[in-house]
Amino acid sequence: MSTYESPQFNQCDYCALELLRSHLMEAEAGGMKHSQIQELVEEFRGALEHSLFVRINQSGTVQFMSPEAEALLNKYFPSQADGALLPLNLQKWFDYQVYESLLDGAVDYPMAVLNIEQDTQQLTIHFIADQDRDYYVLLLEEKKSAIFSVADLELLGLSKRRAEVLFWIARDKSNAQIATILACSEGTVRKHLEFIYKQLNVHTRAGAVIAALERLGILKY
Repeated sequence: MSTYESPQFNQCDYCALELLRSHLMEAEAGGMKHSQIQELVEEFRGALEHSLFVRINQSGTVQFMSPEAEALLNKYFPSQADGALLPLNLQKWFDYQVYESLLDGAVDYPMAVLNIEQDTQQLTIHFIADQDRDYYVLLLEEKKSAIFSVADLELLGLSKRRAEVLFWIARDKSNAQIATILACSEGTVRKHLEFIYKQLNVHTRAGAVIAALERLGILKY
């Protein structure tokens, strides 16, 4: 007969779980969508499983930084990471988020997010404040960078040929160059562009690329 062994949590684990509990209660009261709540739970679960989180007190002092989190910060902020301090650039971003949360009186959903690209990897840092602003938590997640490909552009509802046109526009190719690459006329390229503009609700080539990046989740503000 197997017996259940309760998970071993340290003090910071309990802090993170309590923070999650308070935010779930706030999310339910605020009518947060089920999918958003699930995403929040998954973020906490992943951070706890891999110990990828940092706890910071009200005065901005790091109370806890796991070795795993420190290793990731050292990777993306070379020669800046210190278990007792946030890297300078990250500290500036953190200070701004604290200011914004205090100014608004509440942390909006989704939480503030910072994405840092490095080669084919991306570090995502989520800023979360305790309801009473007694402490703050940074959740860290590393994953492969999003790829801007023809297949990705087809997910926006574009045909393969129109996705190809937009793909080459993103690589600064002229209509004439695209026509040569796709073995079609410049007029055909212009017709495809007209449809792309209409579907993405834009008026310029740059606008089409930016709109596509935003819809694919590659470009975030």
